This record gives sequence, structure tokens and C-alpha cells, in this order.
Amino acid sequence: MTHVFRLIADTERFDVVRTVGKESRTRLAALDGHPVRSSWSPQEVELVPVGQRGDFFGLSWSVPVVSERAWDTLRVDLEGDAEPLELQCPEQELIALNVFRADALDIQRSDLVEFPDGGIMKVRRYAFHDDVVRERLMFKIPASPGEVLVTGPFVELVESHALRGAVFIPLPRAS
Repeated sequence: MTHVFRLIADTERFDVVRTVGKESRTRLAALDGHPVRSSWSPQEVELVPVGQRGDFFGLSWSVPVVSERAWDTLRVDLEGDAEPLELQCPEQELIALNVFRADALDIQRSDLVEFPDGGIMKVRRYAFHDDVVRERLMFKIPASPGEVLVTGPFVELVESHALRGAVFIPLPRAS
């Protein structure tokens, strides 16, 4: 069984990023796990000092922002899981990751809260298709597209390269 975690940036101890202007905010918010690199133009962001300079920067739960150092470390392993999108930041070279979707959630075994029409409102406890998750380091699921999920090997990769600023929250597992 592959362990899966929610990836968020440590916004209490490490610097964060915010968008500059409505267009940047709109373009970054629209990243939904479908490829956009061919039509992408660097979006303007600025660094907001909160604490230490890390390798993962808070912007939103659904769009990880990483340093050039982090991307250089992770790029080969994340091929097929996310596409790098250049950001325009005067303080530092930053990359937004457009994380791709995977049909990894086992709907039948997961504990879900549903809307009256049968759509998924929330995942309370997660069950995954191991054959799908085993092939991925980072992914989003259609049932919860705002979450970036990562597997144990991704956590190990980040920790073994001493990349800073990421928090890995274990997901509640369905029995």
C-alpha cells in the first residue's frame, strides 16, 4: 500500500508568494490539471517575506510554487506528473507546478460526502487504486481538484535533498 499525503507549503516559517494583478491571479487560479504550457506566458508574482527563504512557497493549495533549485532536483522524477510554468518574480526564479490529474481515487472504498445530485462534496477518508498511485509521485484527483497529493517516494526525495518549506499531511485512510 502506497502512502499518500497532502502537500502544502509551510507558510508560517517560510516566505510566501502572491500574485501581482488580476491576470496573474486568474491564470494561476485556472490551473486545473490539464496541460497549458504551450499557451503559457510567465505570470507576475512577488515574494512576501514571512520567515526563511525555502524551496516551496505558499501561493495556493492547488498550485505548488518551487524554487529553481527544487525544480532542478525534482524535474526528472516529476515528468508526467506536473508541468513547470515560469513565473515572473523580481526577487528569485520561481516555477509554478501545474499538477496533472489521475483517476487514482477508489470511489467505492472511499468515505465520501455527496451532494444531493450524487456529485462529490468532500472526501472524508481516502482509498486509492494502488496500481495508479504506485506510478505517480504527485497528482490531483478529480473529486478534490484543489488538493495536491504526493506519495511516500516524493516525500523521501524532498527530504533526501534537504528541500525546505514543504509540509506533508497524511491523508485519512478508508478501512
